[in-house]
Amino acid sequence: MDRVRHIATTWDGDRVAAAQFEERVAVWNLRQRQQVSEFDTILGFGGRRLCITRDGRFVVAATYHTQGVACYDANDGTLCWQRRGLKTAQHVSIDDSSGTVLVSFEMRSALALDLATGSELSTARDVRKSFVSPHTQARALAGKSGTVRIFTAPDPWSVRVRHPVLTIAFSPTAVAISEMGGPVSCYALETGQEQWRQTWLPNEHAIRIGYVAAANAFACVASRFDRGTQDLVLIGVESGAIAQRHQGLSSPEFGFACRGSRVLLWDGSLIDTTSGVLVSKLPFPDVSQPPAS
Repeated sequence: MDRVRHIATTWDGDRVAAAQFEERVAVWNLRQRQQVSEFDTILGFGGRRLCITRDGRFVVAATYHTQGVACYDANDGTLCWQRRGLKTAQHVSIDDSSGTVLVSFEMRSALALDLATGSELSTARDVRKSFVSPHTQARALAGKSGTVRIFTAPDPWSVRVRHPVLTIAFSPTAVAISEMGGPVSCYALETGQEQWRQTWLPNEHAIRIGYVAAANAFACVASRFDRGTQDLVLIGVESGAIAQRHQGLSSPEFGFACRGSRVLLWDGSLIDTTSGVLVSKLPFPDVSQPPAS
């Protein structure tokens, strides 16, 4: 497989999916540092079109084109189902608690598909991206209109944002929303009340957020889009204060794992999110070499 350009992780699962520019996907066991399988898919570059179930049994991939959305057995790459014709897929996520695949599109309403069969369960309008809490049954739907809807018990709520949403992450009690060219804002999950708002350096925003259970903090990959550099920033869930900032996190793709205690980079490096130190490495393709022609 060529150098990794997609990484799909879950909050506490042992397996991750890593993929090259398009099509080829490899499944890895994080704890054993071993490759489980490698297979071809319909995966297309762009958006967020690759994800893996929390138990590591299934990989879902999508493309912008007519091949649509497909689900594969993570152990051997066997095609479980494919929904051809679901064109312009941009963002895919899995809700393990309900066994559904959430797909948002550029040109149509979002769909919830049955993870087991691929059949359509429901539709939703004005959805650009969807995010699922690993702690509760809460979901976040980020709309193209600037509205973020949070579906949680006892009552759903919504908030307006000024800029397009880059990413959303959940703690057991809060939700953090990162805006393109804007702040990360944190809201109480139950009430929707804003808890804090973290602004960044000029030309900086958070492109990934993960919840770190051991520190009760949100780990943010803060990217300087004028320089192409990234820092790993730890923000307390309750205080909103920056606890740590580790510079020099160089990677075009990231995935938080191991209950948020690790961030996986495109070269296979596993970085401790609280110390910023390299603690392990998966034998991913060598990113120092030019890509295969």
